[in-house]
Amino acid sequence: MPYAVDLAREVRSLGLTTSVVGIGGAQDSDVGFLQDLAAAGGGRFYLTTRGADLRRIFVTETRAAALSNLREEPTGVEAVGRSPMVDGVGPVPELSGFVQSQPRPTADTALRTTDGHPLLASWRHGLGTVVAFTSDAGGRWSQSWAEWPGAGQLMRQMARFAQRRRAATSADAEVSLEGDQIVVDVRVPDGGAPPAGLEVFAHSAAGGTPAPVTAHLERVGPGHWRARTVATTAQGGGAAVVVARARDAQGGLLAEALGQQSAASEWSVTGPDEALLSQLVRLGEGRLDPSPAETLVPAPTSVPRPVPTWPSWLLAAAALVVMDLFARRLERSKSGARRRLGEGPAMGARKPRQSASAPNAEPDDEEAAVDSPVERAA
Repeated sequence: MPYAVDLAREVRSLGLTTSVVGIGGAQDSDVGFLQDLAAAGGGRFYLTTRGADLRRIFVTETRAAALSNLREEPTGVEAVGRSPMVDGVGPVPELSGFVQSQPRPTADTALRTTDGHPLLASWRHGLGTVVAFTSDAGGRWSQSWAEWPGAGQLMRQMARFAQRRRAATSADAEVSLEGDQIVVDVRVPDGGAPPAGLEVFAHSAAGGTPAPVTAHLERVGPGHWRARTVATTAQGGGAAVVVARARDAQGGLLAEALGQQSAASEWSVTGPDEALLSQLVRLGEGRLDPSPAETLVPAPTSVPRPVPTWPSWLLAAAALVVMDLFARRLERSKSGARRRLGEGPAMGARKPRQSASAPNAEPDDEEAAVDSPVERAA
């Protein structure tokens, strides 16, 4: 397949390498072709007779491919446009090496090599900023930066650029909602820039697009401005949430605040639910709206409290265990006594007569005392 070798050679010209893994013996007919394919692709050729070696081969190839992106050679550096990371650092000296990479589609490149490869780039990720520097600052590739006065400034500006930035506000704002009325208060410290404009957006409880509300600030005291307006959202009715932003004469943000409609004023008209409170008092056997002195008087009936019964059950179980052991011991003692009584001679038992084959044997005294009357009667 000569076209495969040509394809690998063409891919190699684009900066990609082709490595080949073969399973078989060195005498196989395809070994020569696979070696030519790896050589044309600028990669490596691996030959094994065991499938179990594939994992080791792939790990080795991955490590070798990662090292192939290292470019350890004198490399010129140039700035790309304007970036807060490189402002004021001046011409950047060359480096002794870098890791070759490709820029992300959404990345902003601040430094690159003279060949066009990115060295310093940044991009947004969520609410933060990611900064990537594809060389090193430890001396292996940046030895020429040791005498460069802009090296420290570059690193400081890189760190500051990567930090999360918040909107600089030099004033305090507060939003309050009372029905359809929106009140915005802006307070500026001494020496601060006075607010020149106010942006107010009203959000309805039904959702939808926030509606801008016209409001004008008026000075009501030293460093204190206030705006009062009526909000009617696009969906009709009053606003549920209001966002207000105060800006200076140049359009910079001075303060930002959020206000939310509260239902406390509506509930204050209806008053407490006396019927529900009375029902709760009856269920809890308490008092409705007691005086301070009545709160110190104990209730006539105590509230039932759960009493733990596990200690009693534990003592009862322990007593049953002791009683069981005592009963077993007593039964064992009785059984031993019965066995001992059964093994001894019975009371009043008569000893067997002496064998007739020994007529001349003389009986012992006890036998003679018992049998002599019988023998005489016989």
